[in-house]
Amino acid sequence: MSQLSSASVNYQPEHAKARADFWPEFVDAQKRWQIEESFWRGLVDQYGIRVLDTCSGAGVEAIGLSQMGCDVTANEEDPFLRDVLQVNLDDSNLVLPVTDLKWKNLAENLPEESFDMLLCVGNSLTYLFTREDQLLALHNFKRLLKKGGVLVLDERNYMPIKRRVEETLAKGKPLEYTSSCGNGSPMYCGETIVAYPVQVNESGTYTFHYKRIPKLDSAQEIRGQVGDVLTENREPVAVEMYPFSVLEVGGLLQQVEFERVATFSDLEPGISRSAHFYQHLAIKG
Repeated sequence: MSQLSSASVNYQPEHAKARADFWPEFVDAQKRWQIEESFWRGLVDQYGIRVLDTCSGAGVEAIGLSQMGCDVTANEEDPFLRDVLQVNLDDSNLVLPVTDLKWKNLAENLPEESFDMLLCVGNSLTYLFTREDQLLALHNFKRLLKKGGVLVLDERNYMPIKRRVEETLAKGKPLEYTSSCGNGSPMYCGETIVAYPVQVNESGTYTFHYKRIPKLDSAQEIRGQVGDVLTENREPVAVEMYPFSVLEVGGLLQQVEFERVATFSDLEPGISRSAHFYQHLAIKG
């Protein structure tokens, strides 16, 4: 996660800290890397080892790619997630350059055309709410790529969530947790925390809360707490996201004039409407 908006709940320290506290559990780094390792290995073999992870979060990809032999720079603006990243780097016995740059300032602080591959994964572009900010970030990513380099950018398939929200509101019912809209994906692999929408904002963004769900032990007994994840002030942990329409991000990449864009569905080539995530590979000409 990165690029927090100061006008959003995302920026409020108590919410950001609480998210960082449970983020490793939500992501499940080991399981996530097992799912995606071969995907990244193929890209490294094709495009090169000089990598910038623009929104490192807990560091799953930064650590995995470094252990694969890549020269990785990790960037994470959120100070609480950056602390998580540093703990995970220490636990992996890795020393990587770590920056805290906003995407709008990347090209001012890093050499242009210096990376073979840029990562913007984990549905991170969703934290930019205006078309202007989204396009500015993509232009800056492109400036940092070498010619022939690749931007790997993903987006959640929000359409099933949007349909459920629209159906619920059309019935005059309040939005509340009904089923997982977070996990079961190649990015968020934890089994005990899910995200769910609670509000559609005037700007078109969605506000999500996080909930702990029942986890059965070997005796089929519920283990651990169940219910909304709370801040230290006992408020539900919230996050605001821009819910992209199907393949909207691919259209933005075309506006930025990448030479070609290939799209994957849950790390497999092609477009599937049932995918949890889409991955776009944008090549700089």
